[in-house]
Amino acid sequence: MEFPKGIINKIVMIFNYHKIHIVKHTKILKKLGERMECPYCGGDCVRKSVVEMYLDMIEMFFKYRDENSDITYKKYPTVGEVGECKKTHERIWFCPYCKKPFKENYKLKEVTVQCPHCKETLCIPATNRTFC
Repeated sequence: MEFPKGIINKIVMIFNYHKIHIVKHTKILKKLGERMECPYCGGDCVRKSVVEMYLDMIEMFFKYRDENSDITYKKYPTVGEVGECKKTHERIWFCPYCKKPFKENYKLKEVTVQCPHCKETLCIPATNRTFC
């Protein structure tokens, strides 16, 4: 069975795209390796596989973001929930700007937070946006 040349080219393009992203994120994770400790206990609570998925997802946000929007989640990226402290059971968040984990730090009735490291504005995750 022979495949049309166009399909083979598309398969090669998709493969190369994913290969580049895997290499890119692996380099980022290696670079961040020593900084990926839990902000609560200093342990290995940050799930690196979740960080990798988050970085992939947030890349699309920056590609299509609308800085002039009145809608908060279109203007600011959402923090990544990248783990839970094994000792305190508190959530660990991740900043897409400085690429560092930090303690969950939202305030009631607010939909944005500031990264404690780089001071960038970020949206809280959808799981924290329920107002009663």
